[in-house]
Amino acid sequence: MEGRSDKSSPASTSTFRIYTRSNLTATSQDADGNRPPAATYRPTTYTEDGAPRIVFRALRGAIWQIERDTLAATDLTTASNTPLAAGSPSAVFSTEPHIIYRGRTGRVIDLFRETGTLRSREITRAAADGRRATGLRAVVRRTLCRRARPRLGSC
Repeated sequence: MEGRSDKSSPASTSTFRIYTRSNLTATSQDADGNRPPAATYRPTTYTEDGAPRIVFRALRGAIWQIERDTLAATDLTTASNTPLAAGSPSAVFSTEPHIIYRGRTGRVIDLFRETGTLRSREITRAAADGRRATGLRAVVRRTLCRRARPRLGSC
């Protein structure tokens, strides 16, 4: 039984959370009515306008997003014409969503929306000379910190 109960007080109340499993790839669909492929590894989430977005790497490396409130699915790699992923994506939301992942060539890709258009860019120095990128979390932090520094003062 999941939940929490405070038994130290005679007038205590119990709080229980009930979780249900839901296969979002079976219940969501893209604009053409097709279901997204099965997810692999670790999904990530972010919230935009109060609605959660689930982002995951599909079986063959495409990055997909499912809008939890509408169950609308989008193949982000096809929509942005970006390389397939080799690792799990990470997602953050500052002023716009950023979905960051390592491509099959080792380059780190940032998918983001700018004025309503999905765009992408490589964000590693390693991309310039062909070295494999390492330390995805450090790259994400440096990239977002660099973009936010004028507002935050320092990171």
